[in-house]
Amino acid sequence: MIKVTTLYDKDTLKGFKIIGHADYGEHGKDIVCAAVSMLAYTTVNSLDSYNYEVDFSDDEEIMELLVKNPSHDSEVILNTFSTGIRTLTQSYGDFVEAYTTIL
Repeated sequence: MIKVTTLYDKDTLKGFKIIGHADYGEHGKDIVCAAVSMLAYTTVNSLDSYNYEVDFSDDEEIMELLVKNPSHDSEVILNTFSTGIRTLTQSYGDFVEAYTTIL
């Protein structure tokens, strides 16, 4: 099961944390893991392309991103990630769950 948590500071969306593996398919061919990874790395790369300073780590068990200087535009990017994750939970809810946490 992949657990995706969107991270808020009060009402400002600042990042996400992803833990686990979907185990939907064999390693390297798991479409749910691939979808979550693509959403996450697209988000990281989009924030980077707009020069947002972020704390990012990925040790293949936990992936975490926090935007140091959030703005309306960074929240738009992070909300797009969140929408993608919620869409995945509708079709693959047995393999990915979404949560929200206030920092």
